[in-house]
Amino acid sequence: MANRRRGEIEAVLAGERHKLVLTLGALAELEDAFGVADLVALGRRLAAGGLSARDITHILQAGLHGAGSSLDASRLPVARALPEILRAVTELLTATFGQEEAAGGPSHAVDATRPFPWEEAMRLGFGVLRLSSRAFWGMTPRELAAAAGIYGPPRAPLSGGELAALMRAFPDDTGA
Repeated sequence: MANRRRGEIEAVLAGERHKLVLTLGALAELEDAFGVADLVALGRRLAAGGLSARDITHILQAGLHGAGSSLDASRLPVARALPEILRAVTELLTATFGQEEAAGGPSHAVDATRPFPWEEAMRLGFGVLRLSSRAFWGMTPRELAAAAGIYGPPRAPLSGGELAALMRAFPDDTGA
């Protein structure tokens, strides 16, 4: 069963049920496949329309990879299954990037004018949450946004002045 809160969907492809999800790793895969620098550019490219069959196959493949499937999307009978493939890709993109406020689900506002903060996301995932690489790249944007909301943005290291002020305020006990 698909976990909609995570951004997962289920789709019937070539007569078989498959789970699809765009994880951080799958989105990085799509950035590469579309030759764009970041998720904002990817979003613009997708919103511009005019997607080719290859583009749709890339999105479908990334969604399958994100869900851990080894199905090769390029082997699907596109001519016969085009309506179900288009429905799956549309639903997948909506589940990943669409707002769920109307459905009572979480809404994580994204500033679509700024590139996706990969460096900050990796600092949060690896430095604060202490995730393995596999766990981080397997997260969905919704999961990362929820974790960031709980832990807040990563804090910059203390400056020398801040450290000195803390040391004055809380001196080490010399154990008299």
